[in-house]
Amino acid sequence: MSVETLSKKTIFYTLLLVGVIISVFPFYWLVVMSTNETSAMFAFPPKLTFGSYFWNNYDNVMQNMNFYRAFLNTVFIAVVSTTLQLFFNSLTGFTFAKFKFPGSKILFYIMIGTMILPSQMLLVPQFIIMKNLGWLGSYIALIIPSIATAFGTFLDQTVCIGYL
Repeated sequence: MSVETLSKKTIFYTLLLVGVIISVFPFYWLVVMSTNETSAMFAFPPKLTFGSYFWNNYDNVMQNMNFYRAFLNTVFIAVVSTTLQLFFNSLTGFTFAKFKFPGSKILFYIMIGTMILPSQMLLVPQFIIMKNLGWLGSYIALIIPSIATAFGTFLDQTVCIGYL
């Protein structure tokens, strides 16, 4: 192996290692800070070592919030949303892949065009719709907006074209 190739690989893997450290550091920080006092979060220079408050902090979380209920809510919303996304995106993807009807191309392009809209742009209109429907504070307000996505339809359409 030449010196030039070795130096290119060294630079590449060094940059890759820096990227990994930058990506993993927030998770490390999360775990370290969960074992320290709250004041350690704001200390300068920051404390990067584990503390001795792990059990106190987690006991405090369990006592002051209904953690298990929140966890079950998360699992329920994730399972129902994923199941409905798979169902509806498969239907629309298969339809766009296998059936050519008048306006199907333009409808598909319009749907794909919605992917350029940032999701934050839809937050206020979705909130107003949910409020008008009386769905605020309910599971359905979290599930319905996510059951059919342009990306999911595009992905399923691509799979149907390639494999069916």
